[in-house]
Amino acid sequence: MYVVTVAGNFFGNANTPLTPGDSVICKTAAAQGQSTESDFIVVQSDTDLATLTTVGLGNVNAGTGVSVSYSSGTATVTNTDLGSSQNIFKNFTADSGGTATANTNNDTLTIAGGTNVTTTRSGDTITIASTDQFQGTVTSVGVAEGYLMDVSMNSGSNPITGAGQFLLDVDLSELTDMADTLATSDEVVILDVAETGKDQGKRITWAEVISDLNLTTGSHPTVNNSTITLAAGAGLDVSADNDFTLNQGSNQTITFSAEDSSATNKGIVIVEGSDPISVSYNSGTATVSIADSAAAQKGAVIVAGGTGIDVSYSSGTATVSDTAGSTGAWSGNLDSGTSGIARAEAGGFTTFTLTTATLFGAATNSRQCQVEVMQIAANDPSASTPAYSTVYPSVARAATTSIEIKFKGSVANAKYYAVVSHAGSN
Repeated sequence: MYVVTVAGNFFGNANTPLTPGDSVICKTAAAQGQSTESDFIVVQSDTDLATLTTVGLGNVNAGTGVSVSYSSGTATVTNTDLGSSQNIFKNFTADSGGTATANTNNDTLTIAGGTNVTTTRSGDTITIASTDQFQGTVTSVGVAEGYLMDVSMNSGSNPITGAGQFLLDVDLSELTDMADTLATSDEVVILDVAETGKDQGKRITWAEVISDLNLTTGSHPTVNNSTITLAAGAGLDVSADNDFTLNQGSNQTITFSAEDSSATNKGIVIVEGSDPISVSYNSGTATVSIADSAAAQKGAVIVAGGTGIDVSYSSGTATVSDTAGSTGAWSGNLDSGTSGIARAEAGGFTTFTLTTATLFGAATNSRQCQVEVMQIAANDPSASTPAYSTVYPSVARAATTSIEIKFKGSVANAKYYAVVSHAGSN
């Protein structure tokens, strides 16, 4: 700290005069020759405390709506309650006349009464009132007639001055004639029965009427006076007066009758029953029935399968078959020229191989088949053997689909005849 002994300006600044007795206090250290005025604090020895009218020493404190902050000896005062930040009405509009805007902080908004309206202030309240409440008593009610509307009274008189009841009627007689040609765009009034009350009255164009009712427009076709003749077909007779003209002025009856049927003529037929057929009639309908068959009665028979028998039906035909699954039988010459028979010679033997599915026409288990072989000609190839004698070659069934008939030596085709029967699976 340095105490001033000679008056002068601090750092040559006239705004900071120094007088003897003032104190200069260093607050920030700096290198020689580098100090500035802000590095020091000057305490004037002759300065009193500041008042509202006297400049002096003092301190700035924050008040309502104001904040104070200090930095490097400087006090910053800030307004914290700005009017622009407050929810204050400043502009007012009306149905006409533009906008009323506050010109000062204490500007006054005047609420004036208009026609039949008054305004009254009481404390902080302004009351707006009407001076005419439209109160009164209706003394008379009248109804005048208009176009298509007639007025009469159920009671009282028109106008009603006391008690009464009006009766309003629609008078369509007041409608005027339509001079123009009717167009499909013209409209008519209809009564919609699907609705009730006043909703029944509807308007509709003639185009909609024509479309909804499938009406034909335009000119009607003309009919000439042609003669129409009715002729009887097969099985029918017609009366002699069987023709008429389209424009004749009187009625005419033409009678058709049915003929009896015959072998050469269509007509009426009466169905008569004969055992086992019976016929009954009801309301013109003939019911034909057949009796069930019995030991002493002809009739309808349904063929049913018994043990070992199967019956199937198709298009009215009953097919009876063995339920054992037999595919039948085959017989023919042992000849490789026959489809399903193959001939081979090997090791001094001749073997005829029969494929059962080909010969039977259906898959057939060869191991369920019986085989008999006969020599066709007498003494050929075996001597002392009559024609169609049964011979006994080797018969094998290596697979379920074939039968092998083996002869010793070389045997030509068509020397032997074979009969193969499928016994089935039972």
